[in-house]
Amino acid sequence: MATALTLKKLYPFEMSDLDLARCGQMAEHHFTGVKCGLLDQLSVLCGKAGHATTIDCRSMELRHVPLGADTVFVIIHSGAKHALTSGEYNERRASCEEAAHLLGKKALRDVSSAELDAAAGFCQSKCCDGLGMWWGKMNGWLMRSRVWRRGTWRQWAG
Repeated sequence: MATALTLKKLYPFEMSDLDLARCGQMAEHHFTGVKCGLLDQLSVLCGKAGHATTIDCRSMELRHVPLGADTVFVIIHSGAKHALTSGEYNERRASCEEAAHLLGKKALRDVSSAELDAAAGFCQSKCCDGLGMWWGKMNGWLMRSRVWRRGTWRQWAG
């Protein structure tokens, strides 16, 4: 995104942040082989100082939630390698897409807990491995997003 922003500054052109983010996404798809989403690109282009940003990647709705002056984040380097180009990310994404298809859904975010429980009995494909963990993480993030938007995150963070 730094290159795109530099080019936009040197050679002014009109393009929405969403379209610019999509250009960055396509560059990653074609040049690195990583079938990434838009989280990183939109965070760079649309983030707002002093705010948490929630992004709904279906509707492309972005919300900025004020953090408060006393908010502190702790960043820890785990030492774990983060190599999206190794193929595991693309494989996991393809598995999620296949699982959604098997469950008759557009995306896994559309699967209810009851449907997930019912799928456990028939979905023997590798794509269904870890669906419960994934579903729990996704719904945890959705819950935390609602908490942040309501401004009650301090109660949640404890």
